[in-house]
Amino acid sequence: MGHCCCVTGCNSNSKQKTADGALRFFVFPTWKKKYGPQTEDLTKRCRAAWVAAVRRKDITFHKICPHVRVFSRHFHKGQPAYEMMETDPDWAPSLHLGHTDIRPTDTERSLRRGYREQLKKNALQATETGLHQSDEILQRQDEVTHEATENPNQQQTDTQKAAENVGRPNTKDDTEGGRQEGQTECNLCVLRCAEMNRLLEENRELWRELDELRISDCFFGDSNEKVKYYTGLPNLATFMALFNFLLPLISAQNKILSPFQMLLLTFMHLRLDLPSQHLAYLFLVSPKTVYRTFNEMLSFLYANLKRAIVWPDRDTLHKIMPHQFVDAFGHRVTVIIDCFEIFTEKPANK
Repeated sequence: MGHCCCVTGCNSNSKQKTADGALRFFVFPTWKKKYGPQTEDLTKRCRAAWVAAVRRKDITFHKICPHVRVFSRHFHKGQPAYEMMETDPDWAPSLHLGHTDIRPTDTERSLRRGYREQLKKNALQATETGLHQSDEILQRQDEVTHEATENPNQQQTDTQKAAENVGRPNTKDDTEGGRQEGQTECNLCVLRCAEMNRLLEENRELWRELDELRISDCFFGDSNEKVKYYTGLPNLATFMALFNFLLPLISAQNKILSPFQMLLLTFMHLRLDLPSQHLAYLFLVSPKTVYRTFNEMLSFLYANLKRAIVWPDRDTLHKIMPHQFVDAFGHRVTVIIDCFEIFTEKPANK
């Protein structure tokens, strides 16, 4: 079954084909209730943010069809961010949503509206001056009655014209003035809308450039090679499984780096043995922050992952022992400690 994007005005579907074939559709995030209060609250707000971004009457927080999807073009990086990364611009769809761009005002419609407002204004003025007009009508009726005896036919005609003209506002000049004022206002609206749209697009470009320059929470993308190189873990799924396990336990209060960056910094330091100054440049922090983060994360990982380290019994160790050691030492060897040498400079006179 094909998928269609649920965003208003987006006609993308899974049956279409592009040059690079990059057609991706994403389901709404799930409200996770069994992973602790922090995860429950964050996933609830993430799901609500998606519903608010799409803004459709038939899609609510508790009523989302399982076949509903959101197309990749509605995200800055072509895919949603991890649901725990609330500060990421792709935490919810934000591009081309059918209601975020500001559209220029319809000139004709604005003129008609200005004309109606002018008519209401004239009617209000006529109501305020109604008392004076009533006095004029009574006075004019007295004059008509006084002159009726002299020329009845002519008086009848004048009375009809007077009745038609009395109380009718002179809207010709007001209407032209209202049209000119409305036209000027519409031109300003068009310029303002164009400027705001330009600023919105510029803001999106700056976000994309910033994500490329910094190590963000979407640093790996879909590349397993990057994960293996920087962390030593086999693939992205393994890293994210470990991260999801540790995330509810990480205290990120008053921290410069996000939990993702803190864990990645620790792995990069262990895997590549990068200098602290180099890591400080990569993560845009001070070397002192790198030292503190690395030490805290090492203690944190030891406290929460030490139960995963299982020490085999003696018989199992003998079974998996390399045969070279068994031939040389028999069953006297239990543990092989891997050592390495560090060469240091020594004074020439010693």
